[in-house]
Amino acid sequence: MAVNNLLDTSTVSLSDVIGNGKTYTVPPYQRDYSWKRDQWEDLWNDILIIESSNSVHYMGSIVLQNMGDKHFHVIDGQQRFSTLTLIVLAIINQLNSLIANGVDTENNKERIELLQKKFIGDKDPGSLTYSSKLKLNENNNSFFQSNLLVFREPTNINTLQDSDKLIYQAYNFFSERISEHFNSTTDGEQVTNFLNKLVAEKLMFIQIIVEDELSAYTVFETLNSRGVGLTVTDLLKNYLFSISTQVDLPHVKNKWKRIVDVIGLDNFPVFLRHYWISINRLIRQDYLFRAIKETITSSPDVIGLLDSLEENAQLYNALSNYADTFWGGHREIKKRINELSWTYNKKPDKKLSAY
Repeated sequence: MAVNNLLDTSTVSLSDVIGNGKTYTVPPYQRDYSWKRDQWEDLWNDILIIESSNSVHYMGSIVLQNMGDKHFHVIDGQQRFSTLTLIVLAIINQLNSLIANGVDTENNKERIELLQKKFIGDKDPGSLTYSSKLKLNENNNSFFQSNLLVFREPTNINTLQDSDKLIYQAYNFFSERISEHFNSTTDGEQVTNFLNKLVAEKLMFIQIIVEDELSAYTVFETLNSRGVGLTVTDLLKNYLFSISTQVDLPHVKNKWKRIVDVIGLDNFPVFLRHYWISINRLIRQDYLFRAIKETITSSPDVIGLLDSLEENAQLYNALSNYADTFWGGHREIKKRINELSWTYNKKPDKKLSAY
């Protein structure tokens, strides 16, 4: 691909991003919703600063892959897109509260209809559900569509998966902040303008649009966006899933989950690097993803890599724990593993003194 076709960049507002009939999908291999209270508070404080200073605020870059017909895949930026949609829903909920209290009912209903059409999506006249402008990944989209977009309380919060709980907590966080912010007003126009003229117009993004997946991940890999940092784990998962065939993808997902369950998400980057340098040259963590991407280029390569990682995962875990069931009744091996732990940690385990 020629360099001048690699990407198209522009500075855009939230209104620019969502307007003109554009729709967005978070690909199924992208990470689940992961923002927490620190990120929510930072974003809310940024919005309050914008309101008080009448200035703009840059939210960092978003990377989109153009899929045609005004539809885009969100390669980077889904946490911000999701959270800003939750703020839209919280503001609509505030207008619903005014309606419930009999305040300017007809005008507020019209405001809600216009905001939903602009920021959320069009309602299907048959099912009365929204064809939303934003679809989240395969783990979060069902809850997002069937509960949040239609203001339906979850039947049992405790049964929600962790990322769906975070989405619901984020919605409640912003609903509370919006309610507190407008506790002294019953002016629906003021509430609406907070979204339509402040949040939507003064939160700015560097929008990067690419035309193919390789370009998308080249850009994705090198950007440091606002919010929860991307790790080699995120990058590798996204890349491996994206180059797997539709036939292999369910198998790849299952293998990935088994490996991460054994190693643990926090320990995976170190395990991956140790595995890689055991069969290749020594490499810094910063260059690990690029090295893997240069080697793993097809769906069969992905299967091969994950097969090998899965074979080594239990052994790798067991090397740091003499009591791991992996060692069975091999007392001598357990003794040596404990000695290695003692050498590394300077803490011999007295439980093995019998050996």
